[in-house]
Amino acid sequence: MKNYIKTNPILFISIIAGFAFCLNEHIPYLLYNKNPFLAGYTNIQLYIRFVIPIIFTALGIIVGQKQKKFIDFKSIIKVGLSIALIISLTYTLYMLLFIFSIEPNTLEEYKQGVITLNTNTPNMSVNEINQKAEDSKNNLIITGVLFTFASNLFIGFITAVVTAIFVRNK
Repeated sequence: MKNYIKTNPILFISIIAGFAFCLNEHIPYLLYNKNPFLAGYTNIQLYIRFVIPIIFTALGIIVGQKQKKFIDFKSIIKVGLSIALIISLTYTLYMLLFIFSIEPNTLEEYKQGVITLNTNTPNMSVNEINQKAEDSKNNLIITGVLFTFASNLFIGFITAVVTAIFVRNK
């Protein structure tokens, strides 16, 4: 294992970052029995969700640069995006595992929440409310995955560009 970490530290850093990203949601679930997909996030969790890709992308680029794995700007950007992609994939696997295995009633609870929110809407019929709830339930996973990929890839790209500028100027 030690040799593998030495030969591919960027992949190892990416996987650790993905687990850290998942733990950011799972620890409050374990401590407070708070479903992250239903209860929302605290400000600290949002901050951690933002900071994890920044820290680990910069760390991966710096470690790779010190090992002379890459030297040009394009390679640094690829590494940054790769780290962000692995974080997103790890989180997507966690999301699917959580929704379908750990808390299999998440989608139904989400649907009931949408129905409750729209029950007092005067211009919607019961059928329209049920259809909206069903659509929302079906879109929960898709929007969660897309948002995770979009935000992490954007953060990873910006971090890679900024880190590349600093690393290249040394």
